[in-house]
Amino acid sequence: MMEAAEGAPLSATMLGDMAGGSPLSSRIMGPDIGERPVTPLEGTTAAPSRSRTGAATAPAALTGTIAGKAGSPATAGAVSGVDGSADAAAAAAAAAAAAAAAAVVKPEIGGGGDTDGGAEGTGPAAASALGGDIAECYEEEIVERVRTQSFSQWLTCVCVVTFDLELGQAMEYMYPPGARLSETEKANICYLSFPDSNSGVMENTVFSFRIRDSSVAQARRSQAAGRSGLHDGFYYGYVFFRQVPDKSIKRGYFQKSVVILTKHPYVSLFSRVVSLMAPDYFAHGKPLLEAVCRNIALWPVPRPGRTVDLPILGHVLSVCIPPGNATFMQHLRIGEDGNGDATLEASRREGQLLASLQDINLYDVFKSVVGAAGRLWELVLVAEPLVVFSPSPWWCSQVVLALVSLISPLQFSCDFRPYFTIYDSDFKEYTTKTRALPRPCILGVTNPYFDKALQHWPHLLRVGELAPRKLGAGAGGSSPKPPRKSKLEFKQGLYTDYRCLLDHQEKSAALKFDKMRLGMAAKALPDETVEEAMSRAGNNLLRRHFATLTQAFLLPLEHYFTSLMPLQKLISPWKNPPRLKQFVRDHFLLSVSTHLPKLQACRRGDWQSLYARFLDSPNFRGWFTAKQHDANSRLRRLYLEKLCGADVAQWVKGRHEVEVVDLLLRLRDELTNAESKRLMDTVMEERVKAHIEFIMESLPEDLRGSLQIA
Repeated sequence: MMEAAEGAPLSATMLGDMAGGSPLSSRIMGPDIGERPVTPLEGTTAAPSRSRTGAATAPAALTGTIAGKAGSPATAGAVSGVDGSADAAAAAAAAAAAAAAAAVVKPEIGGGGDTDGGAEGTGPAAASALGGDIAECYEEEIVERVRTQSFSQWLTCVCVVTFDLELGQAMEYMYPPGARLSETEKANICYLSFPDSNSGVMENTVFSFRIRDSSVAQARRSQAAGRSGLHDGFYYGYVFFRQVPDKSIKRGYFQKSVVILTKHPYVSLFSRVVSLMAPDYFAHGKPLLEAVCRNIALWPVPRPGRTVDLPILGHVLSVCIPPGNATFMQHLRIGEDGNGDATLEASRREGQLLASLQDINLYDVFKSVVGAAGRLWELVLVAEPLVVFSPSPWWCSQVVLALVSLISPLQFSCDFRPYFTIYDSDFKEYTTKTRALPRPCILGVTNPYFDKALQHWPHLLRVGELAPRKLGAGAGGSSPKPPRKSKLEFKQGLYTDYRCLLDHQEKSAALKFDKMRLGMAAKALPDETVEEAMSRAGNNLLRRHFATLTQAFLLPLEHYFTSLMPLQKLISPWKNPPRLKQFVRDHFLLSVSTHLPKLQACRRGDWQSLYARFLDSPNFRGWFTAKQHDANSRLRRLYLEKLCGADVAQWVKGRHEVEVVDLLLRLRDELTNAESKRLMDTVMEERVKAHIEFIMESLPEDLRGSLQIA
């Protein structure tokens, strides 16, 4: 068996070697370049503990857990390396729940027995011992539940997919074993974890995919897609695929994938995690994989707008989780002369990852088709169906995700598949030719079969290098090193009949980048090559350009939507909250003319036609639904604030009973309304209850009885 194949399990001898500072220890537990060194607790590995069944379990230092009772709050905080408040609370909750379980179990064991002794094994001592064992089992179960819930906030599961000569791709292992995945989802994971064609992928490659969550009902998925096309109703998979020659295998190759499945589109983070996890799994087997998963369960809860430090296998990954509507422009720190470096790039050099699609380097992905970038922005903006054909899963997944991020902060509200195969359960949905036009979607494919299957799609983007891409020590899946040139490169470019509505100066775009390349040699940082400096500067330029263009496009929409909001002075505690005015397409298009001077200064072209096409697209429906939801929440919040601060005692004087009862019913509805409960704090809720109590006392007793208020 070759070295690259899956090795022996993580034995006690190996773990002892790690603790003793062997070369294996330095490789697994040592800090990586650009990442903070681990603390002594994170870098110390103990011998494997034993479960109650006697089977070897993951070492405590790797898992971050303490044998028995899940660890103290202080220890949990030290292992997670950030702030132990969430982990400490989880551990405390687990301990309290375990104590409660023990208190419930023990009386049941001893109750009803002979308190004077009786037969052997039935007296108080035996009952106490048996009750203690059952209580300990309950405690372990509760601790495991808490750990699983914490793990699920980051990941759904980790899978190992292998190639079986009889079955093809098959699920070999899944952690946690109780992860709820349908058979269709498992089949999709298996097929999407391997290259779909003979693309020359050798050794290691990392890529990503996206599949439907079958547990989400179709109606809810449709509604959720309008609010957030990135998060609701889909799983994201991050794959580390290994293929190396192995004469001991009948097929002649060792082929296996490690897959992280999650509901978060944190491409750079999880590509990095799977790149760290998979090689050590191939070397040491399942125990190490389980140890890593238990360590992930100790990570702090992911919250938008926070930067967290996440320990894993001797590394500490510093991750910035931006707010959901954050743009690339919000991550820029511009100097006084307006030419400062991007905070995003500075953070990357310090080892910080951005948990966002905007961490994908646009220049590395689009440098061969940079002249068509403006046309691609329009196609994504108006949600035209687009197929991306690339020579490898890595290329197509990166290109699709980069396309989706082009229109940020506007969310792409259609389906997109970073990597799509002929075995996908939705294959027929996207290849059928019964529709006049394919449904809006961006598909990333590698199999030449799609040349025929998707020939009715109106737009085709060919991009990527045929040369195999090897993962180095610093590869995380976000920005590749320049691949080796190949004589077999296919003709890259955008094939479409779409005519741009704006003047993107496509002919001068490539020339501009060539001139920039000449000037980058003098501006490269000390630790950068000219190519790396070009990549950094090119990505900043493209990100800045498209962020500015998208914000200019959204400005008339934002202004018109503001005009639909009712005046704050119209909000009264004695009436139902006011509603938004209706969005009238013709009125909006007329209003665009007032913004044309600024729009033309940003980019010349037919802006009116571009807005007309956008209004017919799912992207507009997604944007408007999200804005409408936020506006209604603000209106209701203002209404609740006025309702809570109203002088009800003064208002009810001289009011007809019908008006008073109407207010009472509205107050009671606010206490049961889900949106109001989300917006109200404890003080506001108590204030509403006080209003209800006062009105009850002011009503005649017979009326209270008829309304069942008494």
